[in-house]
Amino acid sequence: MGRHAGIFCGFVRIVERLIFVLVHHVGDRPDEAEASDRDDIHGRSDRHKRDRRVLVGSELDVIAIIGIVLLIGIVKKNAIMMIDFALDAERNEGMAPRDAIHQACLLRLRPILMTTMAALLGALPLMVGGGTGSELRQPLGIAIVGGLIVSQVLTLFTTPVIYLAFDSIAQRFRGRDRRAPAKI
Repeated sequence: MGRHAGIFCGFVRIVERLIFVLVHHVGDRPDEAEASDRDDIHGRSDRHKRDRRVLVGSELDVIAIIGIVLLIGIVKKNAIMMIDFALDAERNEGMAPRDAIHQACLLRLRPILMTTMAALLGALPLMVGGGTGSELRQPLGIAIVGGLIVSQVLTLFTTPVIYLAFDSIAQRFRGRDRRAPAKI
């Protein structure tokens, strides 16, 4: 459990750092450095708008949030595919949890990558497209493409770690249940 917990804590630190960078965007773009601090119709200054931008220079709007909800569904489906296969291998083939999740990762990698690549390639025209209405579609494309890359890497690494951590917790509880004296 100690090694798995260390790996999981490392991933948590990476995610915390990414969130910190996204929230505290450091550095202004050259064209924005000369912008005045005039207020817009909502009473927000240009400086305030610059601070809300993420790494790509685009604000998180409703359309980008729709893309994030789509990402949550894809990541959840991929994790369920891996865990379902591992549980099936444990129950039907009598495999150890570590071997079962390893086999699940190997056999489910291709379908997971196919789903990810289909969504990513479908979102590329949204991200790079121009023309009328592109300012509405680009945040969606950016959220999908960037989110898919980051979330799939994290999912492929963290799902087995979390699976094994929960298995070790379940083993502890099963051990306590067996040692407890029977009450009549």
